[in-house]
Amino acid sequence: MSSNSTTSKPADKAAVLAAARQYKRENHLPLTVHPGGTWGRWCKKVNGRQHHFGPIVPEARDYGSAAALAEFHRTIDCIQAGRKPRPKDDDLITLRDAVNAFLSAKAAMRDTGELTPRSWTNYHGTCGRIVHVLGKHRAVADLDVADFRKLRTAFAKGRGPVSLGNEVRHSRIFFKWCYDEGLIDRPVRYGQAFDLPTPKTLRLARAARGPRMFEAAEVRLLLDKAGPVLKAQILLAINAAFGQSDLARLPKSAIEFKTGWIDHGRQKTGIARRCPLWEATIAAVKAAIEVRPEPKDAKHNDLVFLTPTGLPVVRDVLSTDKQKAAAGLTTPLDTIAPAFKKLMRAAKLDGNRAFYALRHTFQTIAEQTGDFPAVSAIMGHAPRAGDMSAVYRERIDDARLVAVTNHVRAWLWPRRRVVRRKKATR
Repeated sequence: MSSNSTTSKPADKAAVLAAARQYKRENHLPLTVHPGGTWGRWCKKVNGRQHHFGPIVPEARDYGSAAALAEFHRTIDCIQAGRKPRPKDDDLITLRDAVNAFLSAKAAMRDTGELTPRSWTNYHGTCGRIVHVLGKHRAVADLDVADFRKLRTAFAKGRGPVSLGNEVRHSRIFFKWCYDEGLIDRPVRYGQAFDLPTPKTLRLARAARGPRMFEAAEVRLLLDKAGPVLKAQILLAINAAFGQSDLARLPKSAIEFKTGWIDHGRQKTGIARRCPLWEATIAAVKAAIEVRPEPKDAKHNDLVFLTPTGLPVVRDVLSTDKQKAAAGLTTPLDTIAPAFKKLMRAAKLDGNRAFYALRHTFQTIAEQTGDFPAVSAIMGHAPRAGDMSAVYRERIDDARLVAVTNHVRAWLWPRRRVVRRKKATR
């Protein structure tokens, strides 16, 4: 507020209105002065109609504008949407306060390692979009089916069905948290318009992208053209179904080079993984370690793969925006993906396929063995809800894991069949 406003108040209405208008100009208030009432009113024209938000108070330093602004912010979202504002209730929590409480709780989980920085950033982005679409002063308890229809429409703009589903899922987590924490006295009613994309929609989108796997000849071509580091990463992906994050966290201590096994749990699911490695994979990993640069930080001494600057190949970095960085928002940095894309161009391979398609390829080929539990164990998949066999299964025999990887190896490097021709008879 401006400090130039006078503290002495005029006695007549015309002088009060003039002083209030001057105060509005000095402080850039979004409200206007209306002469109705005893001393005038603070008002705003919305959708062609004049709405009043409080009286002008001549004895107050701000002429009553603070209270009027609070009422304006409380009701403007409903007015703009054509709804009747709810009667004033100071106990109703607004979206802004609920979002701040939710993000503070998730930030605490991030700081203790229970939530990844990437998940925190995703929650922060979704909550920001919720507030932008529905209004920060909107009471959470007032949200109805029409609001969630509007929110889903906003989410869908510029997003595919998978990204849309993630936004809806994160939103539902937020509103369920509000109910679980007692911020609202009943669960939020979304209506059918806020459902996740249907399986049919996801299938059609997936079909439009094309198959996300490689043929054996394509993998062999990539291996022939890859450098020592990328070659090792590709072999770990097609041999042990490792994704970029798995490779970035892989310690040398997890690899038994003499016996040819790798034991490295998957952080995404918390599932322990054990997989036999091919001789070609072991040799490639050893070659990659030989050219590995010195780590920039001693805590990365045991990592198999590092960037040329000695940092993890996949990591979360603070946003370059100062405000976002102060909030702890990060941006994922993946150095494997662009290197693999460059290799794809060099090999003249097309299609909507990235490094992660190698995991798709492994599962597709490995499932031909029919041993689905062994395949899932190598993939590091979490058991589905209600899968009682996974609850009772304590381990997978090594022979089954070997059979799965041997099948993939035979697919990748098939033995040439020797065709012997019979001698012609005279």
